[in-house]
Formats: sequence, C-alpha cells, structure tokens
Amino acid sequence: MTQFTETPPEGIALLNARFKGTLCEGKLYRGTVILEDSGDTYEGTFENNEFHGNGTYIWANGDRYEGDFVDRKRNGKGIFTWANGNRYAGDFVDGRIEGFGILFLPNGDYREGRWRNSQFVG
Repeated sequence: MTQFTETPPEGIALLNARFKGTLCEGKLYRGTVILEDSGDTYEGTFENNEFHGNGTYIWANGDRYEGDFVDRKRNGKGIFTWANGNRYAGDFVDGRIEGFGILFLPNGDYREGRWRNSQFVG
C-alpha cells in the first residue's frame, strides 16, 4: 500500500479534488477526498476508485451522511443528518431513502416506517 497526498494517482477520475489516503495496487483504498468545486468532503473506503463501503460524506451546506456506499451512491444502512437538524436513520437504495427507517425532527417528533423514493409511505 502507498500513502499519497494532494495529487491523485494516475487514472483517478475525480477531477478538481484534493486527496489524502492509501493506495492498494494503484487504486484508492481508504482516505479523504475534498471536492474543490463544491466544497463537499468524503472520508471512507473505496473500490475501483469510487466511494464504496463505509464512509462519511459532508456537503458544504452542512448536510451529512454516514453509512454504506456502493459505486458512489448511498446504498444500505446509514444516517442522514440535514443542516436544519432533521435526522433519518435507516435504509438507502441508489442514493434515495428507501425501505424501513425513522425520521427524527428537532422538536422530538418522529416518523417510523416504510419509505419509498425518499417519501414516507407508512
């Protein structure tokens, strides 16, 4: 495994980004990516140079996701916290809230049940 900082290794598709992490067989394995254009940050594991496995993605606006990624999308179990204080814990499919989960609101209210296409269905 090789440590690297700042300059991505040859063949990495993410442009306008700063990196710090570890390579395995010439591919990203684990590390941090700061996306220069948006100010977003990802820290976690990679597969085939994509966010994959467990990680944390923080948007420049303060939204935050901690959980599973597959091919750069939220997939599996995770917690999404909006900058306004709302927090969802549960299932994600292809980047959407999908399956079973709980939405917690800052005032103490919550919605627990099934979600489809990021909408509560009961």
